[in-house]
Amino acid sequence: MGAKRLKVFTMAFLAIAVAGLAFSGPALAQWSTDISQNMAVVKEIETQSFPSIIHDGKGGYFVVWHDKRNCDTTGRAIYAQYYNSNGVAQWTANGLQVVDNPGGQKKPDVVLDGAGGIVVMWTDSNQNQIAAQRINAQGQKLWAPEGVVAIDDGRDCVARGAADGSGGIIVVNNNGHINRIAGDGTLPWTPADEPIEIANGNNTNGRQIISDGAGGAIVVWQDGDIAIQRINAAGQLLWGEENEIPTLVMGGRSPFYLTDTGCKTASCPRLIPDGAGGAIVIWLDDYYGGDDLYAQRVNAAGEALWFAPDNGGGVAQMNGAPGGILVHDGDVDSDSHDLASDGQGGAFIRFGDWYSGGKRGYYESSEGEGDFPALMQPMSSLFIHRILANGTLAWEGPTGVDDDDFDFYDNPMPGKITSDGQGGAVTVWSTDNDEIRVQRVNAQGEIRWDEGGVVLRDNSSGEYAHCPKITSNGLGGAVAVWVDERDYYNTPPTNGNDFIQNGATYQEDIYMMAINALGQVGNPGWVPPHVQEALATYFKDNMINCFVNSLK
Repeated sequence: MGAKRLKVFTMAFLAIAVAGLAFSGPALAQWSTDISQNMAVVKEIETQSFPSIIHDGKGGYFVVWHDKRNCDTTGRAIYAQYYNSNGVAQWTANGLQVVDNPGGQKKPDVVLDGAGGIVVMWTDSNQNQIAAQRINAQGQKLWAPEGVVAIDDGRDCVARGAADGSGGIIVVNNNGHINRIAGDGTLPWTPADEPIEIANGNNTNGRQIISDGAGGAIVVWQDGDIAIQRINAAGQLLWGEENEIPTLVMGGRSPFYLTDTGCKTASCPRLIPDGAGGAIVIWLDDYYGGDDLYAQRVNAAGEALWFAPDNGGGVAQMNGAPGGILVHDGDVDSDSHDLASDGQGGAFIRFGDWYSGGKRGYYESSEGEGDFPALMQPMSSLFIHRILANGTLAWEGPTGVDDDDFDFYDNPMPGKITSDGQGGAVTVWSTDNDEIRVQRVNAQGEIRWDEGGVVLRDNSSGEYAHCPKITSNGLGGAVAVWVDERDYYNTPPTNGNDFIQNGATYQEDIYMMAINALGQVGNPGWVPPHVQEALATYFKDNMINCFVNSLK
């Protein structure tokens, strides 16, 4: 080998070695590799639950939850923690207190603020308000000490929010109200007690919200049918028919309906951005029997883009509404379905099928009916399918990702599947034997990790683990959080706060675990974007040179 080739080979080898450090992590990294111990985000008296996790885009992770450690005084509160790329907590041990007003705050949601921090929103069950707080990466609160009230409509409604792209948030509740908090903590649209109404009150159950990429947001909900609406950065409703009846829609437009069954059969919508100002929506519908799973893409103008060829099989128009593409004809669990972007205008769709004639999953059919012919029915119960940007299902059938030895259990909220940043997706679930498992699939629907999923949390404690959420680092790795009852019967502490329920003081805590792109538990891996770009350029240039030199 010539000197030039040797130099290229040596530099390439060193580059690979450096990149490999992202997966092994530094010697002092805190990421746990012990699936029986895991990483405790918070271990405190009483119950900590409803966790969410989000990657900061720089190798770190924010976790938020609601916490009852002070339940005998001020009630439930909201806490948060930030972990750096080494898995080291950066804020106060057992979490930074975001808010702890008398009466109790619950069920937080979190988005990135675009400046290295987060915006956390919650429900104040005593004041019947939706409020939020902005926090930077150093754990400093940037808005009023007790947060900013966005919606004050006298209803105890759960908050859902989307980043406005300028450090603020657009928040919606299930009473049909929406408002915006700007990055400076002001309310540019309306006062909190006069929020914008996007639908008739009490008719926005199951609502979800995403950013539209232009300072506004897209909201989907169920009111018997599946409705969707877009609101711009100025607070103007953009989709649906003009409507001058103020008791229906204060913004002057009724929503755009994806279904029109008239039978209240459509439910449980989920949505993600399509990358072009629109959204991809999935929902369940029993119009044709069973809880079938449908998908639809709506563009930035509020037009449905996906149409099946006819009305046969429940896949096309529903009484004049566009309906959607049938993703799965079965009995989908209403807590199991979720979706993540495929990065190309389509989506990875995750779902569980409960029907199996006594066993979850598919079953062998003598008639060969269903999504697979006879003798090809997979016996899993949890699946991932992919739908392309044009509404075509990318694979012949869904990919089973779980281990059929144990049934999966799930939480009703999104956050169960995430894009892996490499063209595939990663999903997480809990099992009925109290394990937390994860699995990764590529763009072709091929399993990338251990068959049946990689175990992040084993069942050695003998106690429950449930409600997992997951986020990706964009490099094929991921981090999951969940609610854990391993210390449910621990001895009460001696700090004077010994609120006891059912004979237990420690009840539920939040735990966390990471996995890298290779399916190895531990450091999820992180290479800064500028290093990624430099390595990609280096390899591209030198692989070309190596090929040219080999021809000489």
